[in-house]
Amino acid sequence: MSGRLVLTHTQLCQKLNLDTLRKTDDMEREILLSMLLSPVPFKFPSHAELASAVRIRKNVVLAARKTALDFHTTEAERPLEYWTYHTDTGFTLIPGKSLITALQKATQPDESAKLYSFSCYRATEYVILLGIAQELEKW
Repeated sequence: MSGRLVLTHTQLCQKLNLDTLRKTDDMEREILLSMLLSPVPFKFPSHAELASAVRIRKNVVLAARKTALDFHTTEAERPLEYWTYHTDTGFTLIPGKSLITALQKATQPDESAKLYSFSCYRATEYVILLGIAQELEKW
């Protein structure tokens, strides 16, 4: 399967005239509104923690838009300049290397010029971890 993913707006964006594909402020609004409409309440002890949670979700969306992988159930590979592999521990970041850059190079072919093999579950973990790491970098 080849080609690019076609991004469209959600019904919430259409009803509220939000342009989350071009405006990150609109994306943050959609995320916050979706959290408020959730059947499971989100509780944050401070405004700063709520704002951070919204930014993490935004980072995940932006990273996911750039992500393209070679999905495989039995093979896995990562950029060797950032990751080591051992059968006991799996892939481990090389000490001193940037976690953010390593995750981007592993998941975003525009950063590495290569599609790396991932399972769906592991790919999801990497994209979420990238969103969290990008938020933590600001702290």
